[in-house]
Amino acid sequence: IVQVKRAGKWPARKAKNDVDEGIRTTATAMLTGQILICEGCKHTIEELQTYSWDDKAIEKGREQPLKVNDHCADALRYFCNTILPKRGVTTW
Repeated sequence: IVQVKRAGKWPARKAKNDVDEGIRTTATAMLTGQILICEGCKHTIEELQTYSWDDKAIEKGREQPLKVNDHCADALRYFCNTILPKRGVTTW
């Protein structure tokens, strides 16, 4: 946010960062066709295909994704969890 604001080109605000809710919201948006991933978004597609869960957290009774190669997936989750519901958009 700081870097974006310093550049002065785009508005920036904090995202709703609930990981579990964001994953569910993103999965639902993808399954219902509310959002589509362009074939040109190669890094996003690669990250989504390799998205995996932390086995150590699962052993402790928690579900959480591994935080590895997930920048595009995180950005998509932020969008789905923060922007999509406020816009009332049906398809992106």
